[in-house]
Amino acid sequence: YLITGNAGKNNKKIKFSTESEYNINRFAKLLKNVNIEKYIVAYVPVVNLAFNYNEINLKKGEEVVLTCDVNENATNSQLHAQVTDPDIIEVSANGTIKAINPGKTQLIIQSYKNTVLKTIDVIVKEIPSEIKVEDEKITIYVGETSQIEATVIPETVENKNVKYSSSNNNIATVNSKGKITGVKKGTTKITITTEVEPQISKIIIVHVKKKQVINNTEDNNINNNIIINSNIIT
Repeated sequence: YLITGNAGKNNKKIKFSTESEYNINRFAKLLKNVNIEKYIVAYVPVVNLAFNYNEINLKKGEEVVLTCDVNENATNSQLHAQVTDPDIIEVSANGTIKAINPGKTQLIIQSYKNTVLKTIDVIVKEIPSEIKVEDEKITIYVGETSQIEATVIPETVENKNVKYSSSNNNIATVNSKGKITGVKKGTTKITITTEVEPQISKIIIVHVKKKQVINNTEDNNINNNIIINSNIIT
């Protein structure tokens, strides 16, 4: 409906459109010289939905915003979203999708009057929360090796790969498999991080000691003296 009329002391001309009969009755009482015209508007449906994602892959706790372009001449471009498993993701009114729990679900988007329907697959992956090791302090000798046994928690994490680094390679080195080698006497740190979430880490303190060398020549001399003395006594 197109409503025109005059309002106020100056009889200011007012013009507005509405689809609500309630508004027509309400404003008709407030305006002077009211004129109401009814128009029949041709309904143009949504014929195209172009999203910024065809498939969504998220990590637990991550968020993305889903946007969509529709044909400009659509009478009503409002969209409605439905999640097949709401325990996995949440969808807000502005299109923000938040990953709640690991798993797979589908986001079904429908246009006004369901003229167009679009289904988007959503996959949420678990992320590491902790790295556990058997020993947080390791003591080895120069030239010796020790193997780190690292476990990524929780078990449902798909990518359990970790990376190792030494704070001082002159004291101890560590390879990509977690094998530590003592280089010289001292103390260093070995840092373990998860490949998918580098902020998840564990630090191991490594003490490298120098082996004590026993002088065998001196011991042999002592033994020889004992033998000689024994011969003299005999």
